[in-house]
Amino acid sequence: MAIRVADFEKDIQPLVNGAKKAGVSMYNPPGAVWFCGEDDGRVYSCGCIVVNDKTKAARWKSDFTLPEYRGRGTYKRMLKLKLLYCMKRQVKKITAFVGPLNLNVLLGMGFTMVSKPKADVFYLLKEL
Repeated sequence: MAIRVADFEKDIQPLVNGAKKAGVSMYNPPGAVWFCGEDDGRVYSCGCIVVNDKTKAARWKSDFTLPEYRGRGTYKRMLKLKLLYCMKRQVKKITAFVGPLNLNVLLGMGFTMVSKPKADVFYLLKEL
């Protein structure tokens, strides 16, 4: 199973319907860099980063893994790659809106909760 930079239309778009069924909203924001987990040619996990070079801030969005691939550590590996990408871009602050499924993983990576959840969405922050 490999983690790599991905193309939204080619690699991520096929996951959008699965994400919608799971209640995850996915779209391709301007300037997004997508990452994916791939197993034998099948993309099963994704997430993106949008970096603002002027403010040195990044936003992590649209993280999703197909249910049958959860629990294998792929999400953590993808997050580490996203973190490395942010560090190389000299990002100073990362924000993320996540659901309950991803909350503990990001808290374990040093993110802190900024506000109480609204509709099962948590607003998190990590300063580098």
